[in-house]
Amino acid sequence: MSSSSPAFNKSNGVASDSAAPQQAAPARWSRLPSTVRSPVWPGIVGVLISLAMLLAFYQVVHDAVQQGATRLQAAAIRNEASWRCNKLPSQSAIESCLIQLDPMAYSARSLPDQTTLVSQRD
Repeated sequence: MSSSSPAFNKSNGVASDSAAPQQAAPARWSRLPSTVRSPVWPGIVGVLISLAMLLAFYQVVHDAVQQGATRLQAAAIRNEASWRCNKLPSQSAIESCLIQLDPMAYSARSLPDQTTLVSQRD
């Protein structure tokens, strides 16, 4: 601890001058170069932080819009493929086409549900 700041007395552990910390801050501030002490810096930092937050918000919104558009396009393609499957001449061709289109949905439809299995055991 330097001798220039008598804020704390080591011998009895009591603060000797309570105004010293408040006086030390302006002294340190005045030792900084004049370009750093300029009141413009807080404004510049605030503007930069605001721009960074605005850019992050834009990126999140842009990605959400892109994801929504992709999801709508995929749904439209799937609906068109399902419509084409349903227009096939025979029922076996329709089922085969729908299985190729979405095997998980078709297998879930063809399996009995849990309530049917439970009622058959009782």
